[in-house]
Amino acid sequence: MSAITAPPARPRISAFPKCYLDTISHARTMSVFDWIEQAKQLDADGLEMYEGFFTSLDDAYIDSVAAAIAQAGFAMPMLCCSPDFTHPQAEKRRAAIEYQKQMIHVAKRLGGPGTVCRVLSGQRWPEVPREVGLQWSSAAIIECIAVAEPLGIVLGL
Repeated sequence: MSAITAPPARPRISAFPKCYLDTISHARTMSVFDWIEQAKQLDADGLEMYEGFFTSLDDAYIDSVAAAIAQAGFAMPMLCCSPDFTHPQAEKRRAAIEYQKQMIHVAKRLGGPGTVCRVLSGQRWPEVPREVGLQWSSAAIIECIAVAEPLGIVLGL
């Protein structure tokens, strides 16, 4: 007697508009809504977002982005963020931590529990010794985990 096996699950694919990164987040000649509309032609399950795509972080605006993603038939599995937890100036590091915490909340609004909010350690600053940078970035990430965990948000490195 042979075992019956189910067909393998279809891989879940998300799209990220790397080719439009500057167009959406810097030049602003394309909006995140334009990208979502264009993405409808892709055979993907989700659309990853980048912090720079948003022209506002107000709840109503973020909710409108989430609605557009859902109406287009996609999930939002990951919000890409690029904090700098190794900046030599303490106030810049603190601002990066607070901004990352805000992005964790944005990730929750866009994708719900289980969404990944990408977090980076920081930049290479020649005046910051490697061990110090590692201490600063690990402390910052641990602080952000305390915000992400109760919301069900996954911090992805």
